[in-house]
Amino acid sequence: MASSSLFAATCRLLRLGRGRSGIPKSRAAASSSHNNSEEKRPPSLQSTMWPLGDPSTLLVPEIELWSARPGNRLCAVELQRIVKELRKRHPHRRQALEVSEWMNLKGHVKFLLKDHAVHLDLVGAIHGVEAAETYFNNLSDNDKTEKTYGALLNCYKREHLVDKALAHFQKMKELGYAFSALPYNNLMCLYANLGQHERVHSVMAEMKSNGIIPNNLSYKICINSYGARADFLGLEHPGGDGV
Repeated sequence: MASSSLFAATCRLLRLGRGRSGIPKSRAAASSSHNNSEEKRPPSLQSTMWPLGDPSTLLVPEIELWSARPGNRLCAVELQRIVKELRKRHPHRRQALEVSEWMNLKGHVKFLLKDHAVHLDLVGAIHGVEAAETYFNNLSDNDKTEKTYGALLNCYKREHLVDKALAHFQKMKELGYAFSALPYNNLMCLYANLGQHERVHSVMAEMKSNGIIPNNLSYKICINSYGARADFLGLEHPGGDGV
C-alpha cells in the first residue's frame, strides 16, 4: 500500500515538472516563426559588398544586382556608409568614387555639402588635382563652402603644391572659411611632409593669433615636426608662447 502511494506521488511530481519546465506551444511556435523569418531575410547590401575584397572589382553592377532581388531596397544612408568605409582604405578609393558617382548620377542620394566634399577629395585622389579643380569650379556658389574649399586644399596638400595651397588658403581666410583647425592642420602637414619644419611652427603661431584653438592633431603635427629636426626646446612648448 505504501509503495503504491509513493509510486502515484512520484508520477504526479514528474507530470508537474514536465508542465513547468516545458515551453508553451504558443511561445515555441512564435520562436520558430521568428527564427524562420531571420533565416529568410536577405543579406544586407554591406554584407554583400565586403566579401568582394579585390579593389579592381566593379561594385556598381553588384549593387544593381542586389537591388533587383525581391525584398531588397537601396538606402541612401547605407550607400553613404559604403563610400565612407571604402574611402578609408586607400586601395579601394577608386571603388568609393565609382559608387559615389553612380549614386549621384542615378539620384539615389541628393548630394549635400559633405557629399560634394567627399566626392571632390576622391576625384583628386584618383584623377588628380586638375580634375578636382574642374569639379570644384563646376559647383554652384551655394555648394562652395568651407567643406568643399577644405577638400580642395587637402588635394593640394596631398600633391605637395605649396603655391596653390597658400593661395587657396588665403581665399578661404578672405571668405571666412578658415575658422577651424582643419585648414591650418593641412598646411602644417604639407610643410612637414616637405621637410620645411620651421614653417610648421609659423602656421601654428598664425592659428593662435587668429583665435583658432589647436586640436590634438595640431599638436601632434608640431611635436613630430620638432622631433624631426631635433628641436628639443620646441618639444617642451609645441604651441609656442609657453603653451
